Amino acid sequence: MQNNLSINGVPVQSFYITGIGSETEKYHKDIDAYQQKLQQTLDKEPIDEETTRLIQRNVFFSKYHDKDFVVMKIIRGEQPSEYNGEIFVRKIANTDPSPIDKKDIYKFHIEFSEQSKRYPYN
Repeated sequence: MQNNLSINGVPVQSFYITGIGSETEKYHKDIDAYQQKLQQTLDKEPIDEETTRLIQRNVFFSKYHDKDFVVMKIIRGEQPSEYNGEIFVRKIANTDPSPIDKKDIYKFHIEFSEQSKRYPYN
């Protein structure tokens, strides 16, 4: 199996791992430049320092056979994270494009607190 960059993937069960090596070389020069681009992008985002550190702690690069890959595990913090001063709600695999209305913020915090008590993924 080859991806759109003509890279042969490593078969693993019912899928193939092609890695990010070719993409980083094509678009960013190399893995180091890609890591730098991720950091620069994160630095430009309108998020607080705690959220930035939460993201940084949970990004790591590794190899599987000869394929480079990156894992970005975004975990739930103790408090809701704000983006540009507003709170957006994750709904299954998507984020609602409309922020929480200011009049509903108290209700949201109660719901967030209740969900946090049973949230198994941290």
